[in-house]
Amino acid sequence: MSEDVRVVDADTLWGHILNDLEETLSTPAFAMAIRPLGVHSYNDGVLKLITNKPIWSKTIKEKFANDILRALRKYSQNPEANFSVIVDKTYTSKFISEPEKTEENNVQAVQTQLSFNQVQIDAMKFLSSYNINVKYSFENFVVSAGSKLAFGAAKSVATEPGKVFNPLFIWGGAGLGKTHLVNAIGQYILVKHPELKLKYTTLNDFTNEFTKIMYEYKGNPKLKNEFINKYRNVDVLLIDDVQFLEGRTATQDEIFSIFDYLHRNGKQIVLTSDRQPKDIPTLTDRLRSRFEWGMLAEIKAPDFETRKEILKLKAKENEIELSDEIIDLIAGAYKNNVRELEGALNRIAGYMSIEGSAVTVEIARELLNLDALNKKLTIDDIINMVAQYYHLEPAQLKGSCRSKEIVKPRYVAIYLARELVKASLPYIGEVFGNRKYTSILYAYEETKNKKEFDHELRKEIKGFENKIKAEYFLS
Repeated sequence: MSEDVRVVDADTLWGHILNDLEETLSTPAFAMAIRPLGVHSYNDGVLKLITNKPIWSKTIKEKFANDILRALRKYSQNPEANFSVIVDKTYTSKFISEPEKTEENNVQAVQTQLSFNQVQIDAMKFLSSYNINVKYSFENFVVSAGSKLAFGAAKSVATEPGKVFNPLFIWGGAGLGKTHLVNAIGQYILVKHPELKLKYTTLNDFTNEFTKIMYEYKGNPKLKNEFINKYRNVDVLLIDDVQFLEGRTATQDEIFSIFDYLHRNGKQIVLTSDRQPKDIPTLTDRLRSRFEWGMLAEIKAPDFETRKEILKLKAKENEIELSDEIIDLIAGAYKNNVRELEGALNRIAGYMSIEGSAVTVEIARELLNLDALNKKLTIDDIINMVAQYYHLEPAQLKGSCRSKEIVKPRYVAIYLARELVKASLPYIGEVFGNRKYTSILYAYEETKNKKEFDHELRKEIKGFENKIKAEYFLS
């Protein structure tokens, strides 16, 4: 539209304002709050809009007044122009303010757990189009001593995006709740801050999209610019599983560029990983330092009481009745992560569904094969034991640091993994941070030879072997 044309017709004026706001506001904000509005009149510099929900009037004035005024004054060419919102319950919008794809059942389930107003309930319908998993909320995250810091930081970031803990880097082992928390952040922001633009992705999805542009489309400048702008033109960027940046130089460069742009402009960044930045091999120093700028929040394995609470919550969600004895049995057997607990619960639920009867402790033990489970030794068990003895974190043994304080324990753990678990060298390398076969072979041979003449090392290894064999009933 030419700048010297003054729009005075109400419908035409509102049409131009709508087009402008559609370009500047996030999709949920525009579709839910602005598009359904009707136009009543434009007289004496005042544009009157109509809504059929009283709550919208307040929300529009609080959240979108500046955006509407900017566009109104631009297209009316009246710097004093203003607007008001009339509430008319008989008014019917010709626009449908919800996307084609929704997870209606999930939305309804969340509505029963949380007390949202109508504006927020409408926002929930957009979660699935943003790849946000509706079932992962702050309300159904069971907080333990090992996750208290991460939960608190996540809630603070969701409440005031870009104001605290930027970036927020949540790290911990598989199945401990990292994806739950990053989805909860996304859900909370989309519901409580619908005016903000949010993008959630996994590192693998980001890399696949970028690789396709660079190789399949030979770095097409238009497509590449569209890709970059998609991640830059946001208020909140959530990236899951950034440990997969390892070895991906081109992807690291793009992440660095996007990270720097967003951070300089005060936009919120949240990242998750199965290890802390310093333990991600081949991560560039400049990207590692930026990941560590804000808050590093670790999630540790839940304790026994927390595991019981998680099981009770999951059983309630799935309408499964379990005795306290069986809850205790499962919580005592599966100690590593929430995913194991859910897997055990699913097996029991499957049996109950087929048989149509309750599960006894004896049946539960058989279904879950707990007797065998209690005797199974894993490489992670060895890593945890060795790390604890040397006052280190397990992630340090899997990381890239080569200081002598870490290399020796790492070599001992590799040696024990080979001797006691009888695992292949490639598999051991995979567990130890995706190390090469040759590196694992060298660590094993070096420790095996050194313990023959190093009395202290031989004594330590023997102590580990005795303890492991006693706890796991190994011969």
